[in-house]
Amino acid sequence: MKVCVAYSSHKIGDLIWQLPYFKAISSHHKTKITILVSSNVQAKELLKNNNYIEEVITNKFRKGIYYILDIFFIYKIFLQKKFDYIYILEKINRPAIAAYFARIKNIVGFGIGNQKKWLTNKYFININDLKFNYSEQSEKFLLINGISINDLSPSINLNQVEIDKTFESLKFLKKPWVTLGVDSFEQHKIWPSIYYSRLINKIYSNNLAKSFFLVSSKKNCHIVKEIIQNSNIPDLHFFDCSDLKMTQISRIMFLSNFFIGNCSAPLNLSAAVGTLSFGILGVTDVRALKSKNIFCIVNDNYDKSIEVGIKKHGDNYNKATDAMKTITVEKVFEYIISHLVKNGRDGRVV
Repeated sequence: MKVCVAYSSHKIGDLIWQLPYFKAISSHHKTKITILVSSNVQAKELLKNNNYIEEVITNKFRKGIYYILDIFFIYKIFLQKKFDYIYILEKINRPAIAAYFARIKNIVGFGIGNQKKWLTNKYFININDLKFNYSEQSEKFLLINGISINDLSPSINLNQVEIDKTFESLKFLKKPWVTLGVDSFEQHKIWPSIYYSRLINKIYSNNLAKSFFLVSSKKNCHIVKEIIQNSNIPDLHFFDCSDLKMTQISRIMFLSNFFIGNCSAPLNLSAAVGTLSFGILGVTDVRALKSKNIFCIVNDNYDKSIEVGIKKHGDNYNKATDAMKTITVEKVFEYIISHLVKNGRDGRVV
């Protein structure tokens, strides 16, 4: 039995939230699976230790004139690999068309729009289901096709030898360690840098951490510099992670006592490697973060109506709001303190 699962999102966070459904498909067919994913999500390195994944194949999933080239590239892969099943955990057409012409017997997809023409399954989600988050879409899709899901929390396994090497290279930094994800590709999801500086001061003065790993993209590395400049502790207690790959950051997260950050890929990754993770959320759907390792801190006026979109999930977010600014440093710190006590204080989930 040869099974492939296709998922095209260019966001690492989106991929992470699909991992429980990848694993459920593997368990259902009692075999390791191949996954076809975007080349932007670093999946080959991030997922190399997840034992239900046989192989990771990447494609750029570009738009416009590259549409046909994508189909041809995927078609050649499917023809060569001779899969028995292709699962498509979204509504895109390219993998379905490629699978059809490669004469794959079982092409299983959401069935929304033109995709349905190329599929072999009988049970589909519908266009109204696009109002719900991506995890809920995949969950419903698998359940109506007879595939059970045992755990909705994403999990990424790390290699112990690589963890040990990371620790050895950073052991000059004082313990305890805390990682902070301080940026986002979406401006409305970023907690102010001065708030992070004040929070770090509180964490440091209360001996909850002595070293701080600050995670951002290279584009937003100025946020890291601002946080360091505005904190009242020496620079030697900070480590700028903006030049590191997500695979390297994942090991630092694993070695950290806990994680704090905006709703972005680092929060999802931290939870997936098993670290107690505090997400600071303004106008973001809390329900989308289905992990036993994530604890969400929201503003006092959190609007539950955003959890279901109008036509598709997220289309009713008020991105112009200053909701993140209304979440105070005191509220975040007190929330963290209370949950560290519940989780054994060292930050690992028990």
